[in-house]
Amino acid sequence: MKRSSYNTTARKALIEFFKTNKDKQFTSREVSEHFVYSGAPGKSTVYRQLSDLCRDGVIKRYSANGGAPLYQYFSESGCADHFHMKCTGCGKLFHLECNEMAVLAEHISHTHSFSIDKRNTVLLGRCSKCAMGEKI
Repeated sequence: MKRSSYNTTARKALIEFFKTNKDKQFTSREVSEHFVYSGAPGKSTVYRQLSDLCRDGVIKRYSANGGAPLYQYFSESGCADHFHMKCTGCGKLFHLECNEMAVLAEHISHTHSFSIDKRNTVLLGRCSKCAMGEKI
């Protein structure tokens, strides 16, 4: 159940940051460092707001390979029904809406008795531009 959140200046700034970068994911540290240079919000406010924005469904928290959790704008992306790919070069997140992935998920479910959470599954690799050494 969502609880109401105050629409503070810090909350608005974080939402705008994530909307502007909706194809990328960030660690809480990266988000906090971004705001160090702009003067607001403070580090503790960033961490608190990240939790609130996740709870409210505005951003999504991903865990990837045991590393630091990653956050991404979620409200308008409709990411519940597909997998994602993240480029380890440029950081861009790609929506993987592919029937073959559904076949793979079904295979894993039936053959290995394991259900994959598509909303939280991110495949790591390099996009074609980064693989070719291009700067983005």
